[in-house]
Amino acid sequence: GGDIYKMVASSNNTAVNILCTNSKREQKNDIDVLIPRAGDSVNVSIGPADNCIITAKSSILLVQFAPLDSATIMVTIPATHQYLNTHWFTTVYAGSVQFKHYMKIFVSHKDFNPSQIRLDGEAIAAAWKDILCREGTVCGHVGLVRLTDGAHVVSHDNQAASIGAIVYGVSQHESYGYASSMLLSPLKGK
Repeated sequence: GGDIYKMVASSNNTAVNILCTNSKREQKNDIDVLIPRAGDSVNVSIGPADNCIITAKSSILLVQFAPLDSATIMVTIPATHQYLNTHWFTTVYAGSVQFKHYMKIFVSHKDFNPSQIRLDGEAIAAAWKDILCREGTVCGHVGLVRLTDGAHVVSHDNQAASIGAIVYGVSQHESYGYASSMLLSPLKGK
């Protein structure tokens, strides 16, 4: 199994491309999808170890369903133009439920400098993985970080740089997941 990505089109004849890089840094999938009508959706299964770039000719809603241990999370994935320089967020507290909390961080290649990406003021110790563009060049990076309970701040020292972050947690029978924050400015010409 893998993660299911649901794409909902905002306009007719929406072309979507999914380009994935596997854990061996090989381009694995290059999938083209056409969503015929506004409001229609398409589901695509992607391996859990794959990191992908999903592009669309017009705006889409992108939702990830990821099976984790005994539960599945559902996360709305923001577009890269909605990434921010600084994210403030908190892990979920659910009484007696003990979650293992994680954050997946996304950064473009041009903004990538691991020593400038910080969690709670400290450089992030993540095993960064490359995301390849169609030409085989590196166009992005993804890192996974284990979180402690409570409030956190993730940021980039370069004020012109932006990062994306998904926060999630799993327990024996429950899970949660969300985009830590995103820019909600109007889309011009989209």
